[in-house]
Amino acid sequence: MNQMQNQPKEQNLSSFINFPLLDKVIETLSPEVKTIAYLKLGYINDTVYETKEISNFLGIEETRINGITKEVLTKYKEYITYYIDDAIDNLQLDNLSNTNQKNYQK
Repeated sequence: MNQMQNQPKEQNLSSFINFPLLDKVIETLSPEVKTIAYLKLGYINDTVYETKEISNFLGIEETRINGITKEVLTKYKEYITYYIDDAIDNLQLDNLSNTNQKNYQK
């Protein structure tokens, strides 16, 4: 498989999305989907591979690869939303707890 020439935008994307949370998402995937995610998102040699390269290498249609990539990123977005909502809920509970403690101290 030929390596795609990394453009600065794609390198930045690769650095941005390689988070432990994305690792959690990828752990839940089937081996085929995991392989495509690794290749498409720059997990192998920090190289983001083009859809056509992955298609040729794995013998899978480009539309399938695009669908899988969208599926992985949608799942990642759901995880992010869950963690953000959870963090906000915890912050609100902390603020409520602090407010109640101040009221009891009066």
